[in-house]
Amino acid sequence: MGFRLWERKSLGKFASVNISKSGPSISVGPRGGRVSVSKRGTRKTVGIPGTGVSYISYPKKGKKKQQSRQKAQQAAKPQRSLPIKLGFFEKLFMPEEEVAFVEGVNAMSKGQKAEALANFHKAASIPDSYFCAALYLFQEKEYEPAIRYFTRVLKKHAGLGKLLRKYGIRSYSQLTICHGLKFAVTLDLDRIKVVTGYGHLMAGDREKAARYFKNVLASQPQQVDILLACIYGIFATIKVDEEMCKKIVELTREVERQSEHHAAVLMYKARALRKLGLHTAARDELSSVIRKKSILTDRLELALRYERSLVYEAMGHMGRARKEWEKIYSQAPDFKDVEEKLDL
Repeated sequence: MGFRLWERKSLGKFASVNISKSGPSISVGPRGGRVSVSKRGTRKTVGIPGTGVSYISYPKKGKKKQQSRQKAQQAAKPQRSLPIKLGFFEKLFMPEEEVAFVEGVNAMSKGQKAEALANFHKAASIPDSYFCAALYLFQEKEYEPAIRYFTRVLKKHAGLGKLLRKYGIRSYSQLTICHGLKFAVTLDLDRIKVVTGYGHLMAGDREKAARYFKNVLASQPQQVDILLACIYGIFATIKVDEEMCKKIVELTREVERQSEHHAAVLMYKARALRKLGLHTAARDELSSVIRKKSILTDRLELALRYERSLVYEAMGHMGRARKEWEKIYSQAPDFKDVEEKLDL
């Protein structure tokens, strides 16, 4: 709403064309009280006849626009700082389990593990409590209890993230998977399955770990860090057979050299090709990635060169293999079994 100046051309006693900077409009009604229609919408005008001064009232926006604006405001809402402070009346009318969840989060932020877990246990019907407990325990390297909580989340995930979003709590963590590369742990169920698999791997149960990785691969994940985490997990847990090698090659068929995660995926693709006896394809894949130095860390480049040395070795090109081992040794003498391969 506001005041404005405008010019009017009469079309009769109760109709006129209004000219303004925003464009033309048509008004209907007696002088001093009209309804106008323009490209901006319909508006009501109350004016003082003969002065050219009017007061314009635009109708309220529709429910859809209001809801969109509310959602945008909610999305832009800053994260709430920890510990979360609940008002007296807010806490008074809040469900007991939600209070326990908030107190669990507060205790977790202070490093009070026993109190945090006790409160998360009280909030037994809230999947966010299981998720927070699982992340906390995993970071503390208490893998077996972390696995139990992650498993509960996977079994009962309806409403997962509701309270975390309500209180603006950051529900994100990172797991180092291979060659210093990170895997994002979020509320996504496939990601929770992957981190559960790594929990089993850390706890020494390779068979269960492989089961989770295979389950996620069966859904053909598109996110490169999920793909990498699962493929690396497969190679780390089981003896990869021909069928699995073919599946890895198929899953990585569209992967390009875009980032260090992509480069690592292509390295394991080359390993699968080598195990299938496709040595030339494996060598070419590795060489193309090694040439893209802009996406490689020093650690990852060493791993790629070592993998290529194994391809050369399988091809009987021992001179080239030794050349790779010498390059690796000059930078990292303790890298895998390079020293042994060089007979040093």
